[in-house]
Amino acid sequence: MQRSIHEQTVYTASPESQQIHVWSLNHEGMLTLVQVVDVPGQVQPMVVSPDKRYLYVGVRPEFRVLAYRIAPDDGALTFATESALPGSPTHISTDHHGRFVFVGSYNAGNVSVTRLQDGLPVELVDVVEGLDGCHSANITPDNRTLWVPR
Repeated sequence: MQRSIHEQTVYTASPESQQIHVWSLNHEGMLTLVQVVDVPGQVQPMVVSPDKRYLYVGVRPEFRVLAYRIAPDDGALTFATESALPGSPTHISTDHHGRFVFVGSYNAGNVSVTRLQDGLPVELVDVVEGLDGCHSANITPDNRTLWVPR
């Protein structure tokens, strides 16, 4: 199905059913179910890569970030890889160039930085501990500073 420029893809996380629902949203606001993806864990935060080629998903109870390839024609997902996380994911984001994934963990009180290579998570490069109440991790517009509100 070729999508018009007015159609968008909507991803919804269902932690209890351990699924991601992929929807097509047309210009009239109608949603059409495209795909239901079974996920190995409770889906928590999700973010689309800056180039829109990947969906990054934080899951628990085995703390990981999963990477799914996004089909350009209908937004359908195909599992690509995963990487371990040091705590339960509360929030997930990327830098503006798609080189790193940042995951804030409220329960663990930390933020982790995972390096991306060709859009895929390959290596946990840093963990900042002692961030009690960490709700998110957001990069500034100039891509130089990571803000971590508590």
